[in-house]
Amino acid sequence: MVDFLAKTAITTAGVSIHHDPLPKCSVKSKLTEWAMKEWQGQWDHNIVGRSTYEVLPKVSLKPAGWPRELTIFVSGNGPFPVYLKRIARHPEENCASGKLGNPLHYATKCHLTESFHLSKPAEVNRVTWMRAVAGNKLSRNKIVQIVRFLTNNEALIKIK
Repeated sequence: MVDFLAKTAITTAGVSIHHDPLPKCSVKSKLTEWAMKEWQGQWDHNIVGRSTYEVLPKVSLKPAGWPRELTIFVSGNGPFPVYLKRIARHPEENCASGKLGNPLHYATKCHLTESFHLSKPAEVNRVTWMRAVAGNKLSRNKIVQIVRFLTNNEALIKIK
């Protein structure tokens, strides 16, 4: 932003430059406001990170306070065959049961994680379900257990 303003000032004819000192807190506040708008614009229009965007659509300087495993679950970037195939660490995107090995499958349907299951949402309620899971301590704990189980037993979830 500063570079843009400086370039504009020297390339535009008739621009008068004022050297009125601004309070440091005012400059910091304006820059933070501008940076947050820029960040939100990029987050809104980016093509990657959409599963996380659905759960956290607004950028913030405050951390969500999620455990690592919940971040892995929401992003889908973890011990899930769909992700492992995408990064060429596994030839199949299906779990050992033959179903698509995505986070929702392991949290709701997979027989390997049956003791951790949560109720399966209707497809139209998937985003609401993900937000509710992220916001509920008991559900978060189950997700943590699922991701830890899958991480510790990665060989079980892969089709040989």
